[in-house]
Amino acid sequence: MTAAKGGIVPQEEIGNVATPPFVRLPSLTSAFQRRATRASQLAAQQKPLEGFLLFVSALARAQHAALGKLPAGTLPGQQEIFERRKRGAAALASDGLWSDPTWTVALDAILESMAPVEKPEAAEAARRRLVGMAVPERQELARRVLDFDLSAEERALTPYVAAALQVHATRMASLIDAQDIGPEEVTSLCPVCGSPPVASLLHTMGNLQNTRFLSCGLCGSEWHCVRVKCSNCASTKGITYQVIEGQSDAVRAETCDECKTYLKIISLEKEPDAEAVIDDLATLGLDILVSEAEWQRLAPNPLLTFGDA
Repeated sequence: MTAAKGGIVPQEEIGNVATPPFVRLPSLTSAFQRRATRASQLAAQQKPLEGFLLFVSALARAQHAALGKLPAGTLPGQQEIFERRKRGAAALASDGLWSDPTWTVALDAILESMAPVEKPEAAEAARRRLVGMAVPERQELARRVLDFDLSAEERALTPYVAAALQVHATRMASLIDAQDIGPEEVTSLCPVCGSPPVASLLHTMGNLQNTRFLSCGLCGSEWHCVRVKCSNCASTKGITYQVIEGQSDAVRAETCDECKTYLKIISLEKEPDAEAVIDDLATLGLDILVSEAEWQRLAPNPLLTFGDA
């Protein structure tokens, strides 16, 4: 593993010549299709992770199909969103995500789609367990998935539950007016749904040139965060970029010596097809090396069984 120190980035390099938007909301027509395509692409390139990435690709296709089966959602009103954002809360209440039975409709659709997909026996057993689970038990499970608080025997359930919650949260996020979200003070949590970022993306096009956005692991929204700044504690000191020696530096781990956490940063210039959730999953080796150096990951990838990285 090699490291490069962070430093002051000139204004013209940060991408603020043309002001970037505070938040970028997900597109329902492409979000999960892009994820499925990227997982299949990387599976062909990374034989050690091929089976896992093909499973995730199938899961993303099931997510896209589930969108068409969701009942109409009820968004909070503009004034409610304004009041929530004014006090620093996310636009969507987190308890509204797991308690709304809409996400269980997505779960049933995903579980049905995933039935014929080749998978480890533990993953199939988890799928069957969820099929027979009552809605109240599912909702309690979803609450703990969002809190990253599952027992060891429940961890195999994580990808399915998280995938269904992603479908519901992404659909809700896509219906919000971005103008109602902010701008507000940037925090380490998504201003739309309150979840932590799964990675950050360094954009390359138009007024997004060289601009960093944190990418939500749940609803897929992105929110602007200046570069060379810890996404957890906001420190600009002790920022270092870790890569695996001899491998591509398109995905780096941005580590902070102040709070000892890290978050991956993905360059879309070097990997134009990159997708935050998938490219994070495909670079588990970087997680292992950085963790061994005693930095803690800011939050797990929602689609990864806890303890696997």
